[in-house]
Amino acid sequence: MDPVNYTKKKDNKIYVSKELVQNITSDYLYDEIHKQYGYDYLTHDDFCEINRSFGNADSEPINIDNAIKILTELKEKGVTHVQILYHSDHIEYVFSGMKIQLADEKLIARYEKHCEKENKIGMKINDLYKQIQELKQERNIIED
Repeated sequence: MDPVNYTKKKDNKIYVSKELVQNITSDYLYDEIHKQYGYDYLTHDDFCEINRSFGNADSEPINIDNAIKILTELKEKGVTHVQILYHSDHIEYVFSGMKIQLADEKLIARYEKHCEKENKIGMKINDLYKQIQELKQERNIIED
């Protein structure tokens, strides 16, 4: 579908569907770099990183071939977009593959119905809140 011609005429909005297809977690990043350079904690005393730089992020680097492998796997499953979260506790990345596309009329109608119901409930809550405030004021008048 062409987004320019798909704009919903009555309210001039573009509706997209955003579906999570799969999450893939990278290998533990320290293990990844250690394996790549032959470090074994049973036989080596330490893994020393010289000129350690974080670039522009508070995260660990991921091997580009491993990142491409994960991205390719997601793409093969129909993923169009990806979110990448650095998990600082586990020193790994979580790749969340999303399929984002224009929503069809059926999905839009369901969404609009949901929003309408949500708005009605919100209005009822506001009305009840006003009634509660009025009753509290009334009670205060009686107690005076």
